[in-house]
Parts: sequence; C-alpha cells; structure tokens
Amino acid sequence: MGASVQAFGTPALWAIDLLNILTGNLDREGGVLFPQPAASLAFAGPSKESGFEVGRQQSPASGHDEVLGEWPMAAFAEEIESARDDRIRALAVIAGNPVSSAPDTERIDTALERLELLVAIDDHVNETTRHADLIPPPTAPLEHATYDVALLHFAVENVARWSPAALVPEDGAREVWRTLLGLAKRLMGRGGLPDEQVDATVVQQLAGRVLAGSRFAGRIDVEQIAAGHGDEPGPRRLIDLLLRLADWGDGFGLEPDGVSVARLEAAPHGVELGRLSPRLPDALATKNGRIALAPARIVADLPRLDAWIDAGPDPRLSLIGRRDIRSMNSWLYNLPSMVKGRARCTLLIAPVDAARLGLETGAAAELKSRASSIVVPAEVSDAMAPGVVSLPHGWGQDLPGVQLSVATARARARASVKANRVVDDAELDVPSGTSVLNGVPVEVTRV
Repeated sequence: MGASVQAFGTPALWAIDLLNILTGNLDREGGVLFPQPAASLAFAGPSKESGFEVGRQQSPASGHDEVLGEWPMAAFAEEIESARDDRIRALAVIAGNPVSSAPDTERIDTALERLELLVAIDDHVNETTRHADLIPPPTAPLEHATYDVALLHFAVENVARWSPAALVPEDGAREVWRTLLGLAKRLMGRGGLPDEQVDATVVQQLAGRVLAGSRFAGRIDVEQIAAGHGDEPGPRRLIDLLLRLADWGDGFGLEPDGVSVARLEAAPHGVELGRLSPRLPDALATKNGRIALAPARIVADLPRLDAWIDAGPDPRLSLIGRRDIRSMNSWLYNLPSMVKGRARCTLLIAPVDAARLGLETGAAAELKSRASSIVVPAEVSDAMAPGVVSLPHGWGQDLPGVQLSVATARARARASVKANRVVDDAELDVPSGTSVLNGVPVEVTRV
C-alpha cells in the first residue's frame, strides 16, 4: 500500500520493478520471487490469451478508466450523486467502511443518504452501516471455517492451512456465503431455487474455468470433478476445488499425495509446500510471454512527473498516514484494551516545523485541505522529516447513529478525529486511478 497510494504510485512501483529487472534480481533468491499458492486465483485474472488490459470501459460521470473490472474510488460518490437514470441506486457493502477509510469522507457520507437501498454485511453499526436498510448478521470470525485465499498469494513461503470453526454460531447469525448466494441467485433469476441447487451450479461453472488453466486439464473433466466433490454446499467445496486443481493439488485422486481440504484438516498446523523458487516465464500472463518494460500508459504519465519535479517543493506540509499494531488498520478502535494508554490519534510533526508554527506536544493543530478541515493534538517527533506530518486513519467515530460506544466516546472527547476528511478525492495516481492517501498537501496552523 505505502508506495502505491500517492500521486505517483504507478511510476514508483514501476521504478522498483525496473530496478529489480535490470539488475538481474527478478525471479531469483535475494531478489523478487513469486509464490506458488496452494489455492490459486489466477483463473480470475488476466490470461495469456487476453493479457492485461486497462480502460475497456469508462465511468459515466467523469470517464475514469476501468482497471481489472473496477472503477476507482474517485468515481464512487459521483456515481451515486448523478442525475442519470442508470446512476448507482443500490449498494452492498461487505465488511467495509468507506465513510471512514475512503477519500473525502464527508462527501461519501452525504452520498449514501441518496441510495434507495443499502445492504451491509458487518458485525457493527459504524459510520457506513448506520445508513443501511438491512444488516444481515454474519457469523463471527471464530464461528466459521477459514482458508486465507488472498494473502497466501504474497507469502514468503509456500504454505497452506485450513482453520475449522472454533465456536458454535450464535442464534440468528448467518454465514456470509449464504447471504451472498441469496443475493446472487435473485440477480440470476433463480430466487425460487434452494441454496444447494444454485451453489452446485456455481461450483460447476467455476470448475470449468479453473480446470482450463490447471495442469490436470485433459486428464479429468468437470463431470468427474462433480462426482468426486460431494454435495455439501458452501466455501469448503469451493476451496477444495481450488486446492485440488492447483499446482500442489491431488487432481481429485490423480496424485494421491497432493493437497486437498481433507489433507489440511488432518494437519491442523498447516502444510509446508517448500521455499519460493523461480516461476518465470510460466507465471507471466502476457500474450507474448514477455515483460513490457515501458508500457505506453506509464510512459505517457512521465511528463506529469517532470512537471511536478520542475515546480519545486510545495509550501504546504505533506500529510501521510501511519499504522499502529494495536489498531490493526482501523479494526480495533472499539476495544477498551486496545485503545487504553497514551493517545495515538495525534499529528506527528518534525521539531523544525513545530517551532515554525508555534506548536508543542499537546497543542491543537488545524489541518486544512480543499476537501475539509480537522483539529487534532500535535505530537512533536524526531521520527518525522521536515515538511511531513503523519496522522492515522479510521478514528473519529462521532457521527449520529454509530453504535461503537468506546470509539464514539473517545471521538466526542476529542481524543480522535477522522483523517480522511481532509483527503481530496480529486487527487489521483493517473495511470491506475488510485486515490492519493499519502502525500496530501495540507495547511497546518495552531488553534
């Protein structure tokens, strides 16, 4: 996240890639290696036939390019605010809180009021879910089985682990997959069918896509997979499908020593699959099987970088975020044991800037941008470079209707503020459309 969520995120990451490639450190130990996850999501991304394409469509209001099937968050509020008949009128939010974590939170908070329907799958009534018409109660993290599909694509060693449910769900709780399947089958025009039947259809469709890119293609067919897969609906069957058709899988019996959910259930501490090893060019999803060192979309953005360098330093201070291990991004602000002790929602500022602005630790400082302004206690720190100030995101749960008693009490006592109120949703990394969350120009004054 760090290098990518700023005004020149794509050029910065491109430069890192080029450094590794041109110094011979790509796909080798000591440099950059790619994991070989036991449950791969490669089937859902670009293929060697399609390659990586950007801008297949544009968002209607401002013409933001689509990237990997998504529009940027900069398009979010405006697509709800629009007067068009095809504006966003209904929204499903899954464990997300854009009113806290997205740019220009005040604008998003206002836009959500315009929705005709908001469904939120969440454990809490927070700044976003307080707008919801319906909050289906999900099972708690320890009340359902878990396999980490996403983050194992970034692991430093190839491992796999299945975690069974540790607790019996409370009455009234509903596993998220059933809620999502219920929404999906109605969108598919199959609302009258039982979950089990629709789930079986989804699994069969997914099996064909996964098998097409599997090393077992041609050795087994979808009908054989369905026959050996059981009838129990839900995520376990989907994860089992991904595991068994991936590089480490058992191919539904073709390689009995391979990975499956059953094998992971017999190894509660997980299974080690080996150190990372070179995977190129097989892992490349480019049409010609080669790496394009100078993509036109990135090269076209370099004049913007040149102009920024030529303009010289911005007289305003540059606001960056920071993470705290006791908050896990912004998830733990409502737990007394995690928020007790010294204040951590403070504006870190370098001594030279603090002296110039007449600020000392504990003094109230106002941050102002085009989007909004906030007041936060200053904390003078040698850890900050001159010209840069730092404030963590996710605090400031003081909006009406929020049911987070601990976090709200701190916000109303002015012990926390919402940093993203001053993040401007008009500021973007141009090639990717990613919002600028770090390096936000702000004016800072003593209150």
